[in-house]
Amino acid sequence: MFENDIKNPILFIVPQNILYKKLIIHSFFMRIPIDIMVVNNKLEIIDKTSLKPWHYYKANEEISYFIELEYGYLNRHNIEINDKIKII
Repeated sequence: MFENDIKNPILFIVPQNILYKKLIIHSFFMRIPIDIMVVNNKLEIIDKTSLKPWHYYKANEEISYFIELEYGYLNRHNIEINDKIKII
């Protein structure tokens, strides 16, 4: 938040014990657009989007992780839905 760029991806882990895992991710207070990669518990990408400042994204499925990325990363690296990721 309040950054002018995203130098490294940021991984967010959705706690397993919360009741409602169809989260809303927002870019309120952000100065720059960002890319979001939404991942399930099988480490499959189930959705992806780009968020401009002061917008939000609502997950249609239960998610386990989401990753904030530099705007344009998803297109530059040809990231597609159903791709698998590896967390190391």
